[in-house]
Amino acid sequence: VGQVGKKFEILSMGPNFERMLLDKVEKDLCPATLHIDQVRGSISNQGLKDKFGRAYETKLAHFWQLLQKASILEGCLLGGSYAAFVRAEDGTLWVVVAQRQSLSAGWTVDALEFKPLFPWFFGRNFISCRQSD
Repeated sequence: VGQVGKKFEILSMGPNFERMLLDKVEKDLCPATLHIDQVRGSISNQGLKDKFGRAYETKLAHFWQLLQKASILEGCLLGGSYAAFVRAEDGTLWVVVAQRQSLSAGWTVDALEFKPLFPWFFGRNFISCRQSD
């Protein structure tokens, strides 16, 4: 918490994120292309999973890279709130949420339990991942 690197600062982490994802080690990462889709209406977690097929899940390292770019490019990416489906070491699927704090360059992050019917609302930015060849 409060760690800085190239203008990328995590101000706080929620308890689920700390417990389930903070120590996650991802090996053999392939290059990937991240896509940002802004939710235009109400859709559930399962609806997003169905919409993106295999691309619904994002590696935590790729999500961090996006937050770092959003910190540096200030204002060039959509809004200051991002979320992605990330799998923990035990195989559990989590919704990782990062919110940029308007009074600083820092982020708050947490992980919410994946519940199929949990709704997403207008304006949330969903990150999906397509593996590059």
